[in-house]
Formats: sequence, structure tokens, C-alpha cells
Amino acid sequence: MNDSIWTELDKILLKLPFSKENLLKKSKFIQKQDSLGLYLVAIKDVLRRNDIAPLSYIKPTIKEMILHKRKIELIRNIEKIIVKDATKNNNFKIY
Repeated sequence: MNDSIWTELDKILLKLPFSKENLLKKSKFIQKQDSLGLYLVAIKDVLRRNDIAPLSYIKPTIKEMILHKRKIELIRNIEKIIVKDATKNNNFKIY
């Protein structure tokens, strides 16, 4: 894994043979060796649920939310233009 990145606990548990309790401790260094190799993990900080997430972790989510909002606004504007044009040209049907 990369150095100094925020990641979800579930993703770490899938890749590393550590228990959840060991990873949630704010210890400086965790080491474990098994038949596959040596695992070295450094936990710098642990955030609990409802804590404020770091910007680097939530930035992609915020970007997607902004793009989605812009897309919805664009669709609404296009619909307004189409309705306005149809009423102007009397090219519509009422159901």
C-alpha cells in the first residue's frame, strides 16, 4: 500500500493478516510474520465514525457530488429550453 494514505479498515483487513483490534490501536508500529512473508504496518492516526474526515480522503466524493449537481442543473435547464421552444412554436401535446 501507499505511504501516508487514508483508507478504510475493511480494505486493510482484506489485504493484511491483522486483527481489527490491533489495527485500531494508535501504536506506532505493527509487525507480523507468517508463511507468506513479513508484514510491517505503521498506524499514524485512527478516526472513529462521525469524526471529521481528512480532505484528501473525501475529495473524490465531494468532486462527484459537485459534478452530479451540475449535471442535474444542466438537465433541468435543457428541459426548460425545450418546453419554452415547444410552447413558442405550438409544437406540443397536452395529455
